[in-house]
Amino acid sequence: MFRTQTWSHYKQRYTIKTILAVTPDGMIVYAGVFYGGKASDNFLFNKSGLLHRCSSEDVIMVDKGFRIEKECQEAGVTLIRPTFKRGNEQLGYKDCEHSRKVACARVHVERAIERIKNFRIMHDEVQWNYLHLMNDVMTTIFGLVNLSPPILAEQAFNLDS
Repeated sequence: MFRTQTWSHYKQRYTIKTILAVTPDGMIVYAGVFYGGKASDNFLFNKSGLLHRCSSEDVIMVDKGFRIEKECQEAGVTLIRPTFKRGNEQLGYKDCEHSRKVACARVHVERAIERIKNFRIMHDEVQWNYLHLMNDVMTTIFGLVNLSPPILAEQAFNLDS
C-alpha cells in the first residue's frame, strides 16, 4: 500500500478500511481485505465477494454512502439503507420512521465497531513497515471482539416475553 492510496480526503489523514458483516447480535461474521482510505465503499463491497456468500433470503444493511442497489437486486438480496434527504426537502413520516428503525438496528453494528476501536492499535498511526500485517492483526482483533460478552442480552432473543 502506498501513501497516496491510504490518504482519506474525508478524514484528512492516512487510513485503511475494509468491509465488515455483523449479525444483529453484534458478531463479526465477515471481514474483507484492507485497502487504503482512498478506496470507495462500492469498490470495497464489490471486491469483497460478500454478496456471493449471501442467499436470496439474506438482508444487507448499509450506510447512506453505499450505492449497491443494482448488485443486491441482481443477487436477490434485500438491501436496507436509511432514507436519503434530497436538497432542502424534509423527510415524510414514512421515511422518518424507516430511518429510525434502520438507526435502531445499526446501533449494534456501531457497538461492534466501537469494540474494535477500543484496541489501542486503532488510535495510533501504523508504521509503513507494518501495513502488510494489518489483515492478520485486525483478524485477530475481530476474533477477540467475537469472544467478548454478547452486545445484546440473551433476553433480547426471547420471543415469549
